[in-house]
Amino acid sequence: MPSHHQKENILYKDVFFSNSVLKKHLINALVTVYNDSEKTEYYGKFSYRYSSSNIMEYVFSDEIYRKKFVELNKKNEKSFSEFCNLLINDMNSLLLEGLIAL
Repeated sequence: MPSHHQKENILYKDVFFSNSVLKKHLINALVTVYNDSEKTEYYGKFSYRYSSSNIMEYVFSDEIYRKKFVELNKKNEKSFSEFCNLLINDMNSLLLEGLIAL
């Protein structure tokens, strides 16, 4: 059972992520952070990508955010393509590391 503090955090997340301006710009910002993290130091990029991925996973329950993600592909194909390539590379690397650890 969630504590009082956890319930407040959930309430604040719901209020924060339901903001109309955020719904308009958040997905583009997250994809930009994900892409730009490639230009940082090698080990630093993983924390940026992990945080971006967690936020994306949380907001994807909202249909508006999913629509913005699809629209991003149409509006900025280059950025979206770069995001997809980086995401696939990260998944391949994680899969390889996991298999080696086994």
